[in-house]
Amino acid sequence: MCLRRRLVLVGLGLMLAGTAAPIGAGQPPSIGSLPSEVGPPDDTLRLLFTPASFPAGTFSVHRSAAPIGRLAGLFKAADPAPAAGAWRVEHAGVFDAFGAEGPYDKPRLALLFGGASPSVARGSLATATGRLALTLISPYPNASLDSLREGTMVIVTKLPRR
Repeated sequence: MCLRRRLVLVGLGLMLAGTAAPIGAGQPPSIGSLPSEVGPPDDTLRLLFTPASFPAGTFSVHRSAAPIGRLAGLFKAADPAPAAGAWRVEHAGVFDAFGAEGPYDKPRLALLFGGASPSVARGSLATATGRLALTLISPYPNASLDSLREGTMVIVTKLPRR
């Protein structure tokens, strides 16, 4: 197992160990019950930027017209006990933002960004059945990796309670 994957799994385990209260009025949110500002799911982007080795339903990827700062603020307001640095918008390297596990063309994505760094915010929200880990990335590529889109790509990882 590569070091990056081990670090991701350790990070996911730490997020699952959090004690934040569930979001919503006692109702467990599903991937489909995210705020409308998150935008529609995009299965083509999901297949490009998430690993195929996880069970179906673990990941969803959404396209939002909202700026990353607005979405990060929305999620931070829904997070009763954010971890240090959660929801902070920062610049990250292309591969730090998009990860290395998806089957996307890594050199093509790097060329598309041309040395620029995307903005990224990360955090997680407790649910009645586990946690939702969210990665917000702006700008984001179209599915053919030949242009960048304004708005925010939202990668949602559904983590079950242990």
